[in-house]
Amino acid sequence: FITNNKDRLNDYFFQYIVNVIIPMIILFLSSLVASYFLLMFLRNRKEQFNLYICIALFLISIYSTGLFIEGVPFGYLIATKIWYTALFLAQMFLVFYFQEFYKIHSHWIIKAVLGFITSVCCLILIFTKTVDFAYFLINKIFYLALVSPINLYFLFLSIYAIKKGNPYAIVLLVGISMMVIGATYDIIFVSLANEPPMWLTNSGIVLYILSMYLTSP
Repeated sequence: FITNNKDRLNDYFFQYIVNVIIPMIILFLSSLVASYFLLMFLRNRKEQFNLYICIALFLISIYSTGLFIEGVPFGYLIATKIWYTALFLAQMFLVFYFQEFYKIHSHWIIKAVLGFITSVCCLILIFTKTVDFAYFLINKIFYLALVSPINLYFLFLSIYAIKKGNPYAIVLLVGISMMVIGATYDIIFVSLANEPPMWLTNSGIVLYILSMYLTSP
């Protein structure tokens, strides 16, 4: 409860940490780790999962700029389309990374179906005419029909990989679990047309990026 100026200043500082500092950390980490995986791919081009994760992290970097940049010169509607298209495509490439890295469910049919669904969602978003309708699609449809199922699929892949004896799976499972828990928490509040006391997806992304770096070959 904000009852005096001290509480108000504490709230401003808290919001600054959550909405500015953490997104900037995401931008820095994702850019740094994306460069690392790009070098890994250039060193050994047979390991395509390094390319997938590089693209995913680059897209996460684009999305993270929207978390702390208020004004954009080309309009907020266009910026919203860019940020969330990047987010949805990043999830798609993260799935491709998981499949190749774990060597499970890596079938072209799964990639084709996921690519088609993600592309349709992105195209619908791109041709949206207003910001309000764009956020209605994102919050009420895309989060529930695309983002949440993919997050659950991540968990399934990680658990399955642990059973298969993959040495990296436990660390990645912890990272993806933090991101899924944070995203689910935010999605529940957004679905109820309420703003959560604290957005947790950003913190989950930071932990997930760190887990990927720690498990890199």
